[in-house]
Amino acid sequence: LIGRLVMVGPSPRYVDEGDYVGGFTAPQIEELLASLSANYVAWSHAMAPVIAGNPDRPEVQGELAEAFCRMDPAIAEVFARTTFLSDARDVLPRVTAPTVVLQCAEDVIAPREVGEYVARAIPDATLVLLRHGVTANTQRKLFCGRGGSDPGLVAEGESQAARAAAWIARHHDVDAIVASPLRRTQETAGFVARETGLEVAVDDGVEEAAFGDWDGHGFGDIMERWPEEMSAWLASTSVAPPGGESFDEVQERVREARDRILADHAGETVVVVSHVTPIKLMTRLALDGPMSIIHRMELAPASITTIAWWPDGTPSLRGFSIVPE
Repeated sequence: LIGRLVMVGPSPRYVDEGDYVGGFTAPQIEELLASLSANYVAWSHAMAPVIAGNPDRPEVQGELAEAFCRMDPAIAEVFARTTFLSDARDVLPRVTAPTVVLQCAEDVIAPREVGEYVARAIPDATLVLLRHGVTANTQRKLFCGRGGSDPGLVAEGESQAARAAAWIARHHDVDAIVASPLRRTQETAGFVARETGLEVAVDDGVEEAAFGDWDGHGFGDIMERWPEEMSAWLASTSVAPPGGESFDEVQERVREARDRILADHAGETVVVVSHVTPIKLMTRLALDGPMSIIHRMELAPASITTIAWWPDGTPSLRGFSIVPE
């Protein structure tokens, strides 16, 4: 029934409990409710400025105080007691609609920690797409896909992978790691595994495109030796390099890999260590753009692209080609 949700300063639980920060201790809530019960009008005038904020706009505080005072005190007390003592944290994992949580940085009723908790608790599968670090072929700008020479990372690539892995560990609670079987992605995934303590699963669906006869050659060399084939390849994503895969073919296996990963890791954060083509195509799927859009994306080595997928299938692109410093 609800297609989209926008939660403004939400709080499923106002009382601190264990590691959960609700913003109030239990005695503070009891004191607040006792003061409301003892003198509702005085409570309204005292609380309105605190809740409204905006000290430079007293008229807003006055309007809120008047709104409080128009309410039946008995009803207000039941409402306040129900609101401040309820615990709806168990409901959040059942939210299936795409949701945006808007949290004020200076909300005295629902602090920032509450908004962050709500955002984490509402299920969405987040794919953190990590391109591998540089190889000798990357440095020389050579085509390098599945079925090719399969080079490993050079020292610069290892440093890039280490920085990216540390960044991911700081910014995400990672539940799983999935990587292409090629050597450079396996080595990059190894850095993430060491940072997170997780094992690396392999999925052929996120392997780089097969470039066939072009593998190991640079763009200029290919234009010299295969000018007609290169022109056709650039003109249409349905055209494959000689002995290789078309982007349309790669798109289908990337789509299948995405569906597989989302089904296996519903509500989890998964680091997917892959290559330029699969990550661009995964991004295209999220944006629902034309295939030609992949030619307008530049994906840096060891960069991070983050896409959240809601239970109803709606995607949200949250970052593209971010290179950790």
